[in-house]
Amino acid sequence: MSRWLLSLVAATFLGLAPLAAVAGQEAEAPPVGPVFHLDAYWGLSNITGVVRRHMDGQWAGAMVSYPSKAGLDWTMADGSTARVSIGLGDLHNGDGRIFNQPEEAYWSGRLPNDGRLWVGKRYVPFAAQTWEYEAKWGVAADTSISGLSLSSAAAYDEHSHRGNGYARLGKEWEGGTAAGISVGAGRGLLFGTPHDLAIAADATRQLGRCKLMGEVLEARSGQGSFRFAGLTAELNTQSRYTPYVSWIYAHDNSEANSNLRSATGGVIIGASKALAFEPGGGVVNGKGVWWLQCRVRL
Repeated sequence: MSRWLLSLVAATFLGLAPLAAVAGQEAEAPPVGPVFHLDAYWGLSNITGVVRRHMDGQWAGAMVSYPSKAGLDWTMADGSTARVSIGLGDLHNGDGRIFNQPEEAYWSGRLPNDGRLWVGKRYVPFAAQTWEYEAKWGVAADTSISGLSLSSAAAYDEHSHRGNGYARLGKEWEGGTAAGISVGAGRGLLFGTPHDLAIAADATRQLGRCKLMGEVLEARSGQGSFRFAGLTAELNTQSRYTPYVSWIYAHDNSEANSNLRSATGGVIIGASKALAFEPGGGVVNGKGVWWLQCRVRL
């Protein structure tokens, strides 16, 4: 349980956000028809205490949580889309697998006022890790209200076998500032743990070439509460190198999750539009860690 929840709540703060910024430049509108997509990782680290390879993405110097995946996107002439993706790494296929196949399987159509509807299995909208790291079967929608963005979802958790609800209300301003407030309800809303109610706030601020990203979260259950806080700073060097530093704190009174104190840093090296490398390291729960991973996105 500890790996599941922590992999969600810390996701955006440990280098994969900058990695996505380098390796996943904003693309043109996809053509009508099928398009193959790949998002895969490979790397080495001493995070488990010995040097081992990993086929999913590392974060926080603590574990893997970014699933390698491949699949097909299909865009229809009316603007609707469909996606199917299969997990390639140990998170889906290893002895201690965390996620069930498929990683994603959904249809998406347009709603009025530039909104969208999703039906199937996709990432749930919650806090700064919106659309990231926990895909569930259900129905979701995006819309806008008086200049605010609203994302919501009704989903089914395969671990707790309960229904979950999620919503995030966000606002963006000129100059790279954004903020959001999220709520979630239903037992197992965070990777099947006993927590059944959660609230979070996230914010992003651009200060010259430096981007700051922060988040605080609290989830509650009958056994106790889980608290999380994270802050990342990344520097736009206007080159292929994107250095970053990150700090994470997590504590669970319910003992459903491990406590975490993480201070790490690294640099994302964009070798090409599709390929990036990330050497990183730091101190996690008093232990020195390092990792070197590459990411391929097609």
